Amino acid sequence: MRQTNHFGETVRTKRKILKLTGTSLASTIAISQSYISNMEKGITVPPSSAVIDRLEKILKFPPGELFVASFKDGVERLPPLDNSEAWQYFWNCVQQLKKNKRVEGVQK
Repeated sequence: MRQTNHFGETVRTKRKILKLTGTSLASTIAISQSYISNMEKGITVPPSSAVIDRLEKILKFPPGELFVASFKDGVERLPPLDNSEAWQYFWNCVQQLKKNKRVEGVQK
């Protein structure tokens, strides 16, 4: 069974739309190009939430959208959690789901 890679595919798609290379994205957010490549392929787990925050800003995602993508890959592939903006958005989505089974702005 193929492991899902919503996070990496989401990053790759948006990076290509913005006409950024993996190398330019990596240097902008201060991580290695090989990590970007492996992340996009689903070889490595998503990065820390601090890196996710930087990715969201550079790739022009709404706060938390990449966290939601990483959650779709399964709990075992969630990035390390901290008190970042992305993590707060993600946690709010979870709380909304618990209350009313629906999250505004997030599609299944």
